[in-house]
Amino acid sequence: MSLIKPAKWRFSKQETSWILYDVGNSAFVLVVVTAIMPIFFKDVLAADLPDTESTAWWGYGNAAAALMVALCAPLLGTISDYQATRKKVFTILLFGGLSFTLLLFTSKPGSWQTALLFFVLARIFWASANVVYDSFLVEVAQRDRIDQLSSHGFGWGYIGSVLPFLLVMWVMFSALAEPVAGTSSATQLLPERATRLSFVIVALWWLLFSLPLLMNVSQRYAVPVPQRPVRHAFLQVWQTLKKVRENRAAFAFLMAYFFYIDGVGTIISMAAVYGRDLDFSPVQLISVILFIQVVAFPCALVYSRLAGSFNTRILLFAGICIYCVITLLAWSLPSVGESYRIPLF
Repeated sequence: MSLIKPAKWRFSKQETSWILYDVGNSAFVLVVVTAIMPIFFKDVLAADLPDTESTAWWGYGNAAAALMVALCAPLLGTISDYQATRKKVFTILLFGGLSFTLLLFTSKPGSWQTALLFFVLARIFWASANVVYDSFLVEVAQRDRIDQLSSHGFGWGYIGSVLPFLLVMWVMFSALAEPVAGTSSATQLLPERATRLSFVIVALWWLLFSLPLLMNVSQRYAVPVPQRPVRHAFLQVWQTLKKVRENRAAFAFLMAYFFYIDGVGTIISMAAVYGRDLDFSPVQLISVILFIQVVAFPCALVYSRLAGSFNTRILLFAGICIYCVITLLAWSLPSVGESYRIPLF
């Protein structure tokens, strides 16, 4: 065990701006990817489809988005390394994600194909913007503060996303106070217009907390722009792929991260629709997700403290092991009888 002197919990304007972006874009993860949109897609937009089919289409959409990001990420990383390019690329991706999130407001019952397309595009732009956003970490933090700053970004992102989520819940439950005759129980629980309005709230929240990063963070490390930047970018990606195979440690890390992040992303994207197929109510699912967000905030800060005193590798493997155990326990849920489920309400 290696001991490292804990860093002070004081952040510069640039570091705070970097953290605040996580507060903004985490609302997209919570509302659009994890909690509201998956249930809205199954219970309202694709209500006419069999459960297995709507779940499958939701999975296909998320898989397509993940595949596109995986293919584009190396190229985006290379291009954003060019001088005076990183913030421009980030801004384009940011407003692309905001635009398609706003377009989700146009979703209507039965138009699940269009809604799924908008969701996939919004997720591609959001995840691609995160690729560039993560590269700003080395621009704003010294090497010995990266673990701390990253943990705070996760922590404040978790708790910050709760605020727009609560606002969304207030809007939706306010709409429930005036039920519309002839609507289904699912639509009564997720009122159509109020749910669509939640996507506008997410986009505005995301934009608001993106402004500090756009105004206060700039690119410090860069390579000169070549004469043929696109061609050079593809060549750089190819050269990197050839070299990474020679570095076994780097290659092993990339492969491990690929399987790890793909598994985590699958659980985040599919948990709510999986729960609906197991007949957990939307209220139960949304409440559990909200509880997780609140609990994750102090846990991320504790990990930040521990990262200053313990080896990061040990903490990483400990977290992954705990995550795998919980995932294996979730695998047994289909065999859990109705009488054994914990009544949340």
